[in-house]
Formats: sequence, structure tokens, C-alpha cells
Amino acid sequence: MSQMKSRNNFSNPFETINTLMSERGISPEKLAYLTEVPKKFIFLIQEGDVSRLPPRPYVMGYLKKISAVLGADESSIIGEYENFFLRKYDGDKLPSNRFERDGGLWKFIIISIIVWALAGFLGYRFNDIAGVPGFKVNLPSSASSPALEISGVLPQGNSLSINGQTISTNADGSFSVMVSLSPGNNLFVFTIKRFLGGESTVTASTYYEPPSITP
Repeated sequence: MSQMKSRNNFSNPFETINTLMSERGISPEKLAYLTEVPKKFIFLIQEGDVSRLPPRPYVMGYLKKISAVLGADESSIIGEYENFFLRKYDGDKLPSNRFERDGGLWKFIIISIIVWALAGFLGYRFNDIAGVPGFKVNLPSSASSPALEISGVLPQGNSLSINGQTISTNADGSFSVMVSLSPGNNLFVFTIKRFLGGESTVTASTYYEPPSITP
């Protein structure tokens, strides 16, 4: 854990992301696929080109997804991004199409609080946000046991795989499967293939911290 913190403690969050991508062997194309963040924004994030990225609330959403996939400390990445943005544009004028310096910052803070509150409340229903109608899954963000049950409901007529493994479903579309967690962040990629063709992908992760052993 201490090693991960030291990696995430860069002053430039984009440098952190590039380092983690290199260490994990994840290309921009693969990261875009796993996070559903447009590839052009992945490249801009790698370059640290803040002026061409969307407004900060969107970028923070992207960084949250990227942190989950890379197993990074989400709060550290977002905090470094905020500091980096303020240092880069700490002048009389912010870039065009950005929040104005006075009222815009407070508006951004209020919106961020609302977004994070909703995200916490809907933690178990990430699939509704991801835009896969009828697909529901129970997956906690953290676990204290290495054995985890993943259950949910899939629209009838569709098929499901988790991390490439086909999952059997009941007649009503419900499913349940036991998985083994590794210490740290465990990424799950849910692929839903529709009966009439096409597929959707939802990613989520569960953090497993083994209990400490008392001598």
C-alpha cells in the first residue's frame, strides 16, 4: 500500500497516469475501452493538455474511471488534478469555455458536492448510470473476505460474461457467481451481448484488504 501511495504522489496527475499505464502495460486504446472514456480524451490526458479537455466536472468523472481501472488512489489523482489546474491557470483569465474565476469556482464546488453525494448513494447501482437498461448487479466497492458473490439480473435473451468468462443465468435472467479476490483492487468487466446483436460493457471494481494478522 505504501508503494502505491508513493506512485500517486506526483505533482502532475497526468504523469501519474502515464506511469501507471506503462507499468500495467495498458495502451490508450485499451484504457478507452475499459473506462468508456473517448480515446481522444485519453490522449489529451496523457499529454496533460488541459485547455482542450472538457470542463472540470467531466474530467473528474474520467479520472475516477481511469483510477479504478489502473488501481490508483482516486482521491489523490483528483486532488492532484485540482492543484494542477489551479496552478496552470492561476491568473486574471482562465481559458475560454471554462468557469469564470469568481462565481464559477463556487458553482463548481457545489456541483461537485452534489455529484459525489449521488455517486455514493448509487454505489450499488452503477449499471443504471452506465446506460445498460435492465442490467442490475450487486457489487460492493470493498470487501473483507477473499470470497465474493456477484449477483444480479440480466435482461432476458441477452448473455453475460465477466472478465471474459461466460456466466449462466436463470430463466428470469438472474445470476449469481462466486469469485476469488486478490489483495488490492479487483477489476470486473461485465460484457452484455444483446439477442439482436451488439454489446455493452460495464466496468467496476472491488477493493479487498486482507485482515491483519496479529502475532
